Amino acid sequence: MENWADKLIVEYTEGRKVLQQMKVDLHEDNFEDETQINSMIESMTFAMDWIRQFFESISM
Repeated sequence: MENWADKLIVEYTEGRKVLQQMKVDLHEDNFEDETQINSMIESMTFAMDWIRQFFESISM
């Protein structure tokens, strides 16, 4: 059964893919935007890992 966290993980995964593509498409000297995109990717990854670990810990 899918819960709110499963749906959020899917949304974050899709959003992270979009950000990764944005990073690839950046002009090579656009360091400021690249830094911002990297930060967003890192934050999304952290949130996804946290949600997964939380639900693994309560399902034991």
